[in-house]
Amino acid sequence: MCSSLLPFILSSFLHLSLSLLLANLKSSCLASLSYPSSCGNIKASPFIMALAPLPPPPPPPPKPFIHPITHAFHGCFNFRRHPTKPPVNRLAYTRVILAKLLLEVCGASGAIWGSSEIFFLRDTPLGNEIVRIVAMFVGVIFFYRFWWHAKHYYQHDQDFPPLKEHHRRKWKLPFLQVFASKLVLEVLGGAGAIWGCSEAVTLRNATNKFSWRVAAAAVGYVFFIRWVFQVFAYCLCFAGLWSNPASFRMTLARWYDAFVSKLVLEVFGAAGAVWGFSEIVFLRTPDTVYIWRPIAIAIGVVFTL
Repeated sequence: MCSSLLPFILSSFLHLSLSLLLANLKSSCLASLSYPSSCGNIKASPFIMALAPLPPPPPPPPKPFIHPITHAFHGCFNFRRHPTKPPVNRLAYTRVILAKLLLEVCGASGAIWGSSEIFFLRDTPLGNEIVRIVAMFVGVIFFYRFWWHAKHYYQHDQDFPPLKEHHRRKWKLPFLQVFASKLVLEVLGGAGAIWGCSEAVTLRNATNKFSWRVAAAAVGYVFFIRWVFQVFAYCLCFAGLWSNPASFRMTLARWYDAFVSKLVLEVFGAAGAVWGFSEIVFLRTPDTVYIWRPIAIAIGVVFTL
């Protein structure tokens, strides 16, 4: 009986030994493919390559002009509320978003439209149409910017955090975006607000056009100086000028921003934005001036309150 079981035991033992040997050989071959060998570059045999799994295919390279566009619009329709935030106050959200739409989208187009007339860029029919196209293009860019701000405000109950919370000299592209927007909305917008609002309330006419051009250009120059100081402050240049918040200089700057800047940019700017944007998109014509003048004045009064 023992002699009959002996061949079976030997064959089972041989089969088990070969299985363990092949499994060990396979694992060692895969490890040699995954990690560099200390003996140098050793080419794997075809048998070892057959045991190794195929690597995943590399991702396709991004297309040079399509990738930035798709990346810029990725997730722009995702208005999912942040899980830690309470339900949105729809009335307050609508009030904030409508104000931003008027001041930052219509206001950007109106700033280009009004400031170009101050600097004699719309004196010819060709110049007038070129400025109209530029103003519409700027309005489209600022509408894209407004969309992302509206989305962030809906999700987080606040606007984007200021740049100064990050390293100031690291984020060059956000710095360019923020201060280019300020140049359009606050410098050109300040001049355009005086120019458009003065016509909306019938203070500017053909007889005193030169005087209002000088006044609007002076306001634009003051806001340009303010913009330059904001750039210096952000870049930590001349830090001694604004290092002490309790100084007379900083107190005067805060009062200026709280009253003069808000009056010009939000009150006069709202009326001027309606007045200028309605002309850009061909809604305000000599036949419809009587409609748009009370609308612009009413919106200016609302922003005063």
